[in-house]
Amino acid sequence: MLIFALGDMEAVNPYLQHVRKGGVVNLFGGPPRGSKLTIDPRWLHYGQVRLTGTFASSPGSFVEALALIADGLIDVKPVISHRFALDELPMAVEQYRQGKLLKGVVLM
Repeated sequence: MLIFALGDMEAVNPYLQHVRKGGVVNLFGGPPRGSKLTIDPRWLHYGQVRLTGTFASSPGSFVEALALIADGLIDVKPVISHRFALDELPMAVEQYRQGKLLKGVVLM
């Protein structure tokens, strides 16, 4: 499964081909209006790939996710690229704008 948690479809397109046969591609990040996703329909058809989208979560989903993380059943450390202290928030925003930040967390 490939999960794209970013809305820039130009960044997504080159990686679609890396999903295995029978795999799932999930678009989690919200793309801006007018964005286009370019796919080869043969890849989708013959590869038996499922293309899905995920939008929003209920408060219960957040509670469940936090419980799984707190109980150690899900390890999020490999997903986090940067950690920032609260007073470093402006630096985190600037790194994001410059494309230098993948998944950052602000620690309070």
